[in-house]
Amino acid sequence: MLVLTISVAAALTWMAAPPARVWMQVIVIKGNFFSAVCMSELFVGMIALSVKAGLPWKTHVARISQGLGTYSIVDVLIEAGHNYFGVSGNEHAYTALSHFRMGTYLCCVVYWIVTLWRNAPEPKELPKSMRGQLIQLQSMMDSDMERFRVRKRW
Repeated sequence: MLVLTISVAAALTWMAAPPARVWMQVIVIKGNFFSAVCMSELFVGMIALSVKAGLPWKTHVARISQGLGTYSIVDVLIEAGHNYFGVSGNEHAYTALSHFRMGTYLCCVVYWIVTLWRNAPEPKELPKSMRGQLIQLQSMMDSDMERFRVRKRW
């Protein structure tokens, strides 16, 4: 998934041709776009894996991820706008998009403050059968680790 993420981000960045006066501006705009695409793709992958694993989406960690994911997706759109408008003739659009990104980030920070201020939902109790399986698995791992430690001493 990581290789695919970097490949897609690199391909999209390579296709971008932002209008700029200096080559350094092109590198900065493309670098920002690359990082925004990578971050949003990794967020989408994280959601897919967490849904497949059955992780809850009401915890504090999930709320932080939701805010960061929202910011990442908006950031991709803003960086696409930066690539389209560039800085060569229309700095007003570039500045307006940058201010919108800052506002989005501040909204995400307010979301984090509110959701982290509230109490996290109580975790669900593990069924007794699953708890027994975990205890059995831990004891098996302890005995396996002890065998490895004995082998290492030799």
